[in-house]
This record gives sequence, structure tokens and C-alpha cells, in this order.
Amino acid sequence: MRCSRCGAKAVIRLRYARMALCPDHLEEYLLRRVERVIEGWVPRGSLVLVAVSGGKDSASTASILKLLEGRLGFSTALVHVDLGIDGYSRDCRRAVEELAHRLDRPLITVDLAEALGHSLPELARLARRPLCSTCGLVKRYTLNLAASLAGASRLATGHNLDDVAAYALKAFLAGGEQEAYKLLTHTESVGGLVGRLRPLMEVSEREALVYALSRGLPFNHEECPYVNRDGIEFRAKEFLGLIEERRPGFKLSFLRRLRGRVEVKAEGEGLRRCSACGMPTSTEVCAFCRLVERACGEGVAGRFRRYVEEAVERALRGARWEAI
Repeated sequence: MRCSRCGAKAVIRLRYARMALCPDHLEEYLLRRVERVIEGWVPRGSLVLVAVSGGKDSASTASILKLLEGRLGFSTALVHVDLGIDGYSRDCRRAVEELAHRLDRPLITVDLAEALGHSLPELARLARRPLCSTCGLVKRYTLNLAASLAGASRLATGHNLDDVAAYALKAFLAGGEQEAYKLLTHTESVGGLVGRLRPLMEVSEREALVYALSRGLPFNHEECPYVNRDGIEFRAKEFLGLIEERRPGFKLSFLRRLRGRVEVKAEGEGLRRCSACGMPTSTEVCAFCRLVERACGEGVAGRFRRYVEEAVERALRGARWEAI
């Protein structure tokens, strides 16, 4: 298989685009696609904090955004939450540290076991809450807190086309059409919530994987041992994958049509400040503070904030974010 652009050995065939690409032209292709997706959403001269889990998608996101810094006039830094899952988290952290070194970008690391005295599985058990929902709550809070303390204009995540399309389908099947906007669009910073940026929204999981492999990006090839493959979201992915196999390009056109229809509401509507930690919430005390105080005791939320403040300061000390 030869590259449709230059004739060199191709690493991927894009059926929906009717072309094959070598590593260099795949990178060029993805850069153009991501640039179109995020253009106008990042203030020039600002910092984009990239959430890196240790997986292929966030590694590809960090690499592509670094390559777009000069073109779009922003800077990037990385943030990682070490969940303390035996073996898996160690490998993820190792990959993230290598990625930060390779990209020459600051890395903010929040170690839950250090910050709270408990790993994620222990926290979920003590709080008597399902592990996956505990994970989602802890990561959302921690990443937003780190982005806010770092003064970032946007928090970028590695959600790819397959993730977003499956989430949207799940939302519509469950009757939560308005919930779909959380992933179908980027968001502005408002009410203490740092705006979300989803650079890979139009990049498939396969494209992100081939890009990461072709560029030798470090990432953990194993998936989380607690992942639930019986959930509706995974079934939605399988269903969309079957249609994509018969109609190449279906997922992309499906997502684009939905994005034109979803009514976007301000994500910070009706929020106030948590009385315990000062972060945005719709209740007197935010869900994170209620969780950690139930599991770890009073005053832990305040110590956690100070821990993240110190982690941000260490990582970004001396860094200046100026228009490029």
C-alpha cells in the first residue's frame, strides 16, 4: 500500500476519504483536521492544559496541539491524575512522564494516594460508591481545579470521534438530548469552570492509534482493568462501528449533523461556589468535597486543594505563556 500523496509506504488507508497515507502525510492530514476543529476556540497567547491519561488518544492530542502552538499562538502543558490502580496506573504514569519529556512540556501530576491518603479503588470502597462513577467525579474535579489554578484558558481532553459519537447516541437513546452538548461542542470558561477543548472530535480512534504508533509516542497499550464493556456506551460504539464498516464516513457525518442540531446551553448556568473548597457547584457543598469527607474525614478537601496548588506551582514555575 502506497501513500496517495507521495508514493511512500503508507501506514493507514482512509476508506471514507479514498486515500492511503504515510506517517508524514497522516500527521499533516490530522493537523489540518484538528486545526479546523479548534480554530477560534483558544485565545492567542493563552495556556491550554492537556489532560493526559497515559493512553493513545491523549498522547496524540498532546503531540498534535504542540505542533499547532506556533500556528495558532497558544502554549501547552500537561496534567495527569495518578489513580493508584495497581500496575495500570504505574504504567500510565511512566508513559506520561516520557511523553512530557519527549514533547518538552511541563507536567502537573496529581497522585491521589499522596493527596488523599487513598487510591481510587480505596476511595470508592470507603465512600460506598461505584468505582467508575467515583473515577469520573474525581478526575473532572481534579482536572478543572488544576486548569483553574494554572490560569489555563482551556482544558483539552483526548475524546475522539468514536467516543463522542457513541456518547451522543447513548444520550439520545436515553432521552437526554441536552446532555449531548457536553461532548458535541467545545465550551467557554464560565463560573469557575475552565472551558473544554476536544481536539480529536473529528479524528477516529483508529487514526489516533496509527498516528501514535507511527510517531513512536509513549502510551500504555493496556486498558483500565475496571472498564465496563457491557455498558450502553460500548454497545453504541459497536453499533456505530458496524454501520461505519458498510458506510465509510458515517460516524463523521452523523456527528456533524448532530452538532448542527444540539441546543447549546451555558455550562456554568446556575452555579455558585462550594462552601468547602470554593470551586463551582450547583449545591452548597460540591460532590467532590462530600465524597472525600465521607471517605477520608473533614478537612481533606482543603488539603487536597493545597496539594494541587503546590503541584501546579512546581510544574509551571518560571513558565511564561505569551503569544507566539
